[in-house]
Amino acid sequence: AAVATFYTQSEPATTDADGRYVITQADPARNSHTLFARQPGFVEARVEVDGKNPLPAYDLVLRRGVRVHGRVFNPKGTPVDAAELYVGFSPHAYNRLDAKTRDDGTFEFPAVESGKQTMVTSKNGLAPDTRVLEIPKDRTEFAVDVHLQIAHFLAGVVVDGSGKGLAGVSISVRVQKPDGAEHRDRRGDYLDVRTATGADGAFRLDGLPAGVVNLEAYGT
Repeated sequence: AAVATFYTQSEPATTDADGRYVITQADPARNSHTLFARQPGFVEARVEVDGKNPLPAYDLVLRRGVRVHGRVFNPKGTPVDAAELYVGFSPHAYNRLDAKTRDDGTFEFPAVESGKQTMVTSKNGLAPDTRVLEIPKDRTEFAVDVHLQIAHFLAGVVVDGSGKGLAGVSISVRVQKPDGAEHRDRRGDYLDVRTATGADGAFRLDGLPAGVVNLEAYGT
């Protein structure tokens, strides 16, 4: 198994035949460390380490988790191949799980932690699907099918205080999760959809889901 802290995950330690590990490059100046162990087919095991008062050793228990699987369909009900899926609180989560659909639209996450898990499905030309799964503790498998919808577009113009169009302004999109009340940021998570304004300040964003989206405009 690979064992590392958040800041040493590029150089993880590897457990020996007895499951023992040693990490030597953790920064002693940090107040805390997130320590985790990973092995294919298991749910990540993690524990918080007090950097000022660490214990002599930390045992980590890897558990099998729940196999999440299903199929992805387009608006016509045809299976979608090469759709990309991930499970995680954010597309930038250090511990996100990734999967891709096969030719028949099927996908699989071999080991997912029980509880509420956010799953995002995307495919070029279709609107992304974001949903919160309630993964039960007493199950070994969980099936879910995803029906992607037609993508929407949003267009507009960014201007300054005088009404003049601004070129080169970055435009990003955020969408709140279905369980937005529990979300750490009421603006939602970033979609992998972004653009920049043209010479006249105009922009267009494609591949958006239906519903409310939050736009962020940033320029120097």
